[in-house]
This record gives sequence, C-alpha cells and structure tokens, in this order.
Amino acid sequence: MQYKQIIGQQEVKQRLRNAFKEGRLAHAIMLLGPEGNGSLALALAFAQHISCPNRTEEDSCGQCPTCHKISTLQFADMNFTFPFFNKSDGGSEKTTCDDWMSEWRGLMLANPYGSVEDWKNS
Repeated sequence: MQYKQIIGQQEVKQRLRNAFKEGRLAHAIMLLGPEGNGSLALALAFAQHISCPNRTEEDSCGQCPTCHKISTLQFADMNFTFPFFNKSDGGSEKTTCDDWMSEWRGLMLANPYGSVEDWKNS
C-alpha cells in the first residue's frame, strides 16, 4: 500500500515521512484509532515506504519486489497480530495464527479498513 492510496490522514502521513527523513524512528510505533480509520492501511504504507529501495521523499515506488511483497502482506520482516478462533474440533490439536493467515491476508487485502466484526463474520 502506498501513502497516496490512504484516505485522508494527511497530517499523520507527513509526520511519519518527516520522522523517517530526519532519522527519528522509534523501535516501535503504534498507530491506534477507531475501527475503520485506516490505521492498518497507514501502517502498511509506512512499512512499504521505509523498506522500499526506490522510495521518494513522498512515497514508495510501488513497483519493486519489496513493495510487491509488502503490498501482498508477504514481506518476511513484517509480523502481524490478530484475533483468531479455534479451528479444532475439540481434540488435542491447538489452533494458531498460522492456521488463519491466508484467510486474514485475504480479508485485509480486500479491505484494509475492515473491523473485527468483518473478520469475525468472514
């Protein structure tokens, strides 16, 4: 995802660009807001911008292999945390995030502005 694809959030996008440009990135950044405000989309655009080898000051290139991997949520250096539900039928086998990754990826790629309710109902 690129910054130019993010609806609104101009001030936050500029703050993230400036922090990166000025070398003031913390080891972790939390983007928090109400459901549907685009925090996940903004986080993906930020990750793509700072990881892109062909970035400009304004955005990632959107074309290189790194941008492709991030935009498809398959970049090895990106980890996701999300709620999941037990797929097991009550046996001893436990469900993990890995069991749900393809479904989660599909939902997030279809709508990065989705909610927990969207995820639960998918």
